[in-house]
Amino acid sequence: MKYKIQRQTIREIRMSRFLTTEQLAELAGVSAPSVMRFERGENGGDAITRLPTLQKLAKALGVPPGTIGYLDYEEEEIAV
Repeated sequence: MKYKIQRQTIREIRMSRFLTTEQLAELAGVSAPSVMRFERGENGGDAITRLPTLQKLAKALGVPPGTIGYLDYEEEEIAV
């Protein structure tokens, strides 16, 4: 399953915690370029990631995963 990171939300929460992208990356165990990509988004929309990464970022920010991300139903294949 693929999830999308809400780019504006993750940035706002990070900034409210007075964290740099590098600090958030270190706390979450992801790369700083990944955090920047999540905040910037992809193709004018929110960036896609996997659940473990979403959970790491949420934990580092001290919020539930649903606060910063959501299941990307458009990317999911639905078997009939």
